Amino acid sequence: MNKSVEHARAVLGDWQSSLVCGDHSGYKAGFNQGMTEVGYMAHARRKFFDLHASSKSSLAERALQYIGQLYELSARSKT
Repeated sequence: MNKSVEHARAVLGDWQSSLVCGDHSGYKAGFNQGMTEVGYMAHARRKFFDLHASSKSSLAERALQYIGQLYELSARSKT
């Protein structure tokens, strides 16, 4: 087990739930031990943005519109 995995497990202990995190190997190991990975919407949005920029994909454009609506709802819920 590498040091980052050991550190993450030391901090998280036996905790099991949903975890929003980046692509850190220390957390990734926990996804086989009862944690559920929840990705950042920004990562998904970037893929659709790149696809639309390179090919003008209508599907990617629609996805960007839906993601924009989610961002708008999120912003409104914080006020």
